[in-house]
Amino acid sequence: MAHIRHSLPAWNRLAVVTTKLLLLYHFVSEYVGEVRQTEGPSMLPTLSVRNDWVYVDKSYRRGKGLLNGDTVSVKHPMFPGVGAIKRVVGMPGDIVGRDTPGTGSRMMIQEAKGWVNKALR
Repeated sequence: MAHIRHSLPAWNRLAVVTTKLLLLYHFVSEYVGEVRQTEGPSMLPTLSVRNDWVYVDKSYRRGKGLLNGDTVSVKHPMFPGVGAIKRVVGMPGDIVGRDTPGTGSRMMIQEAKGWVNKALR
């Protein structure tokens, strides 16, 4: 009795492999982490104005495990669809300055929110 090998055509195997790779890429970039290029002066001197690369760790979702001084990736409040990297300057219960230092404008951060460089999240 002859052995019959059932195999997919080459284009079908390519489609299966491509689909698997796309699913793996989606899972890793959505739930594990991704590498992004930065642009802008707001994180000087930690990050250059252009062409610094950062790894965004997606395991710290929704502020879990964050501490003051950590850098975070957030959605830009002024430009939809654009990301921003900011430093955490306050956590729930902390009192932080809201405006220019020395003006006396302060507020306490409420539960389930964090203060990220001049913007309440």
